[in-house]
Amino acid sequence: MAVFEKAETFFGFTIKSVQTDNGSEFRGEFHAWLVKQGLTHYFIPKRSPYWNGYVERVHRTVDEEYYQNVSRPWRSFAGWLYWYNYERVHSTLRGLTPKEYASLINVNSPMVSKVESPKSVTLDC
Repeated sequence: MAVFEKAETFFGFTIKSVQTDNGSEFRGEFHAWLVKQGLTHYFIPKRSPYWNGYVERVHRTVDEEYYQNVSRPWRSFAGWLYWYNYERVHSTLRGLTPKEYASLINVNSPMVSKVESPKSVTLDC
């Protein structure tokens, strides 16, 4: 599935496992593909959405900021997603955008010009 290759290229690391709920969309073809690729597929226990807390939280954010936002300035969901990842600062990421924060993890990223220590990073943005 091309999305895995794109994610690995974007984030700069290899995906070794996938965690999903028990929805039918994650069984069958999807599960068989993961097995064929040698990726471990973890299923959270049934009726345990708190095991996927980050996913559940981003679903809420999408609903609140995009679908329920009658004055949304984005023409498409892709436009909102770009804004969310490249322009919107996140307090949980120390005031960085997700792209900026991800570049800290991959110190070979073109956005990082100087790394003196894990707490001292200069971003080119």
